[in-house]
Amino acid sequence: MIRWLVVWVFVSPLTCAQELVSVEVDVGGPHADLTEADLDGDGKDDLLFLIEGTPPVLDIRYQDHDGKGFGRRAQWQVPAGTAGIMVAEVISPGQDVLYLSASGASIVEGTSEDGEARPWIAAELLFPPGYRGLPKHWGWGRDIDGDGHDDVLLPGIDRDLIVFVGPDGKPKKTPTVLAHPRSRTTADRTQGLLRVRRGRPRTELARMAKGVLLPTWLDRSGLHVLPRQGDGFADAPINLFPLEDDAPSGLGLLRRVDVDLDDLDGDGLADLCLTRTEARVGTIPERRTDLLLFKNTGQPNPTPTQVIVLPGVLSSGPSLADVDGDGHVDLFLSVFAGDVKSEITRRLLGRVRLDYYLYLGTGDTQPFPRSPSHSLTDKVDTQTFETWGIRHRRILTDDWDGDGMLDLVQVHIDDGSCHVQVRHAVGSGPDLAFADSGAAFSWKGEVIHYTTTAIQRGRPAVRLKTTTKVIYIMRP
Repeated sequence: MIRWLVVWVFVSPLTCAQELVSVEVDVGGPHADLTEADLDGDGKDDLLFLIEGTPPVLDIRYQDHDGKGFGRRAQWQVPAGTAGIMVAEVISPGQDVLYLSASGASIVEGTSEDGEARPWIAAELLFPPGYRGLPKHWGWGRDIDGDGHDDVLLPGIDRDLIVFVGPDGKPKKTPTVLAHPRSRTTADRTQGLLRVRRGRPRTELARMAKGVLLPTWLDRSGLHVLPRQGDGFADAPINLFPLEDDAPSGLGLLRRVDVDLDDLDGDGLADLCLTRTEARVGTIPERRTDLLLFKNTGQPNPTPTQVIVLPGVLSSGPSLADVDGDGHVDLFLSVFAGDVKSEITRRLLGRVRLDYYLYLGTGDTQPFPRSPSHSLTDKVDTQTFETWGIRHRRILTDDWDGDGMLDLVQVHIDDGSCHVQVRHAVGSGPDLAFADSGAAFSWKGEVIHYTTTAIQRGRPAVRLKTTTKVIYIMRP
């Protein structure tokens, strides 16, 4: 069932009336996963719901050409043994679905009515033979060689494989086997049974050189890349950002390292943003997150350009984007207090304070100021805090009014309803602010997850999820 709603909201007399619309898609039952992809090539994303079953099913909802709903539906049975699913623009005009198993990949064209998969490439992949259950590995195709067609990075059983795709949608040649990283095999015995595991760092494709996507992975010694060589890749990786493989400086009770690859200075190269959270030694142990920013110079660089010490534990972000439209990348994130006193207070009062910080880009050698340029505070109850899908009620990802600045989305859930408000950015630099008034929308029902997305080009949306429905809230 699909419903089209229009809500008029009257704001300040200095502004005209604003409106938001919503589209609801009723799946009819629980779904394990949701992916948005343009399967028919009309420039609007369609919805792929993964439904648990024997076998699992992809429930496809094609977006109408007028963008007002999802009328056409198809249901595709996932082939037996499928452990992963990829979406790639292999056969024009839209994106296609690749099913990955231990023996290779099969393909379904995005415009298929019956969803019948046909063999695409045979290769030994790093998945259990005869896999049963829901696919756990998801990925996207990328145009690696610049010919306008997506190529595919596959997890081979020993090393990763890259399949270069031709204009006919078929592999141009046998898969290119990357020299690194290599799988490591470990064995142990559990109740007399020998268990053998293969594993290696997960490889991603990132723009680590001018105009080139390179295989990139992180291990304890640093961030490694494989340079291009001829029509393939070099045998020896470069440790582009060497990291000290030291013991945790704190108690060792908690240490988490996350990596984001983003262009911090606008030179077209992906730089390294490393977040490190650990417990620090003191009279009262305290958890804290540091941000280490490394500039990509094309040569090994072990020294961070800047270190930002956050006043707490990273909760959301770091999100890197030009918020105020001045051409410099800005940093947006949220933290919560990580000391024992704050933890006790949370348990007694049942409330958690989340501080959102915006660091405006400087355009200088150090990309951000030491202290936040702007801050927002929110308090949520402990149940909301412990539910990841609804914890963060301040989202800064999209330009909703087309003025080149990102606008703040606020989400609030109470009394069985979900309220969404878009607060438009005004001013710049130290005078940047988010207007108190703006377009708003309320939806009645129990929401278990929300985020921002875009299912139509240039038209941001807030996506709400319930156990059986998905609701998109956007401008008309």
